[in-house]
Amino acid sequence: MTASRSIAPITLLALCLAAAAPWPIRAQSIGEPFVPEGALFLPLLGRAADLHDLPPPPTARPTPLPSASPAPSATEAPSATPLPSPKPSPAACPALAERLRITASDLPAAFRANDEYFPLPLAPRPEGGSLVAWREQAGPVVRVGRFDDTDRLLGTPLSFAAEEVHALVAHEDGGALVTVANDPDIYSPKYCRGASTPDKALCGKLDLLRFDDGGREQWRRTMTKKVNVDANGAHFIWWYQHTARLVWSGQNYGLYWRTAESSPRPGVPGEIDIHAADLLRLLDSDGKPVDKGGVRACSHSWAVRLAYSERFASVCHGDAYPNAFHLITHELDRPRGESNLLNGLDPVKRALGGLVPRPGGFWLLYMAQPGAAMELHLAAIDMAGKVTRDDKLPFATGLATAYPFRPYLAAYGEGRLLAGWHKAGALQLAVLDGETGALLEGPAAAGGAKIDNWAEFMSYPNGDVGWAWSPGGTKRLELLRVAGCS
Repeated sequence: MTASRSIAPITLLALCLAAAAPWPIRAQSIGEPFVPEGALFLPLLGRAADLHDLPPPPTARPTPLPSASPAPSATEAPSATPLPSPKPSPAACPALAERLRITASDLPAAFRANDEYFPLPLAPRPEGGSLVAWREQAGPVVRVGRFDDTDRLLGTPLSFAAEEVHALVAHEDGGALVTVANDPDIYSPKYCRGASTPDKALCGKLDLLRFDDGGREQWRRTMTKKVNVDANGAHFIWWYQHTARLVWSGQNYGLYWRTAESSPRPGVPGEIDIHAADLLRLLDSDGKPVDKGGVRACSHSWAVRLAYSERFASVCHGDAYPNAFHLITHELDRPRGESNLLNGLDPVKRALGGLVPRPGGFWLLYMAQPGAAMELHLAAIDMAGKVTRDDKLPFATGLATAYPFRPYLAAYGEGRLLAGWHKAGALQLAVLDGETGALLEGPAAAGGAKIDNWAEFMSYPNGDVGWAWSPGGTKRLELLRVAGCS
């Protein structure tokens, strides 16, 4: 059963200004040991018996690269750039909040959602409508539903065996899916769940698979390694800090995910430490690597973002190497350029939002609390991976300060951006100029519209922006869409 509703309008206006700063760390090829120069190796986890001594794991919610690139030079903090005055919305456009539509559907079975490891990835389809993926509540089955341009479910959802689903791309003839599943080939009784070790964590693999409209797999590539978890060089998915982003350029996939790796424990022969980081891979249309092994960018990695505009760009949220946001732009065979943003700021006082193409580079929306108040910022990144401006958006007030929190950004309409954030727990929306970042419309309260900390705004070919939400544990799925208006 499907139902739709709209939200009534509320509007405000304001302007923008800002600040931030970078610090160097170099991208590393996967063939190199991940120990930054002049620093001690910092393992995520040591002995299994020491797990109870660790602080709670961070909850959060994609690229060619082989050989290490030169360390980026430190740069001055980008200067705040005065933004043009807000422009009035065209008379033909309904108020921003009135352009929001919520369509609710009952799926065939209850499913998991609203969780870091059980997100609801949505992928707009080239011909209109969307694909949405979810994991069933009853067991390790991932479903992919096809929805029309009114956001109503079409037919029976496709089915794939997996523990989790993290990313999705729609093609004209099906799509591509990033899943996590148990990998018995890497099993270690010391660290992994099994028949004799049910209390241990999942030791999993991360797969990229291509499927057609009927749900038939065309190919599947395992991106993690077939090395025992209790051995040096293991690369796998462990019990926390794993999410993924997938982007299709028209010729290549960019896949960026948070991962786990094993390395020798210093001073203890025969023992390993398990370390949380991330990995970026570029792949051809058959899922085969076109890079030379991938690049690590953040350690530990709390969140990752990926976008494509003439080349891929990635951003990760690091807490040690570096303790910053790490920005990289990529050629197919190497990193092109990189820089850091918010060096040294407590990782629980910042969060990544959307990474969106712009003329000559990318926009990054993020939240940060450098002082007493949390701030919303819009940063411009050039094709060399440098932050050329970083503007505080003063119209965003009452922002959350207890991590996890998240802002959202997507290309919207013709030459515009749709930004989102929470104020006192309620979603706010604003329209920004896609070239200057100036406020054009809003902020407007989005009524009863909801979005979790692990979803992203997604741009439809017709200029709309949408996302999926569910309370989880039920059959109810909501597709939310803000109609494009230029």
